[in-house]
Amino acid sequence: MTPLEILLFSAIGGGLGAYLGAYLREKGKNLATREDLNRIVMTTEEIKAQISGEWWIKQKRFETKLQCYLQLVEHLGELHTLISEAIALTRGPLAGQDPEAHSLEIERRRAAITERFEKFASMAQSRGSSPRLRSVHS
Repeated sequence: MTPLEILLFSAIGGGLGAYLGAYLREKGKNLATREDLNRIVMTTEEIKAQISGEWWIKQKRFETKLQCYLQLVEHLGELHTLISEAIALTRGPLAGQDPEAHSLEIERRRAAITERFEKFASMAQSRGSSPRLRSVHS
């Protein structure tokens, strides 16, 4: 091999080596950047999922409380009506009303009030509180 061929092959080999070295270095940087981005995206998705899960739990808790309060208001309204009617009945029978029929009506209303109180108490106990209910008999 002549010195000119050696010089030519050395120049080609050096140029090719420099090009491949720069090319592979750039590919390595791109690969590292892609891996970093993948880690960032995965972390972001995990945070989103965690926040979404916490938000879902808070939403369900709110919906449950809302349903409980709506039932409570409904039961309290019914109790108010029943108690008002019972108070009106305790004033005595109306003119011309059979006293025994009046007595039976009072007992029916008292049973309805007691039933409503028991439903209210069981609802409150299922929610973790225990109301103190007292029974009043005339």
